[in-house]
Amino acid sequence: MKRTTLVQMNDSGQAVGIGRIPSEGATTPYGFLRQDGVFTTIDPPGSLASEVSSIDNDGAIVGDYIGADGVDHGFIGTTGQ
Repeated sequence: MKRTTLVQMNDSGQAVGIGRIPSEGATTPYGFLRQDGVFTTIDPPGSLASEVSSIDNDGAIVGDYIGADGVDHGFIGTTGQ
């Protein structure tokens, strides 16, 4: 079973959230961006799991991920608009 949770939407209609995919009895979260009807997974390189916590009106996205080192890292990115 997949499950998605909308976290925030900006004034341009860009939405970010967290999806979860079951994997061997656990669920692995991943961040996503929904823009113009298209879902894009937000997984920083080398991440084992990611979560998106916010998007602003300029398209800046912030969140966190668990790296291959097992450590939680923060990130900020952009939708390119």
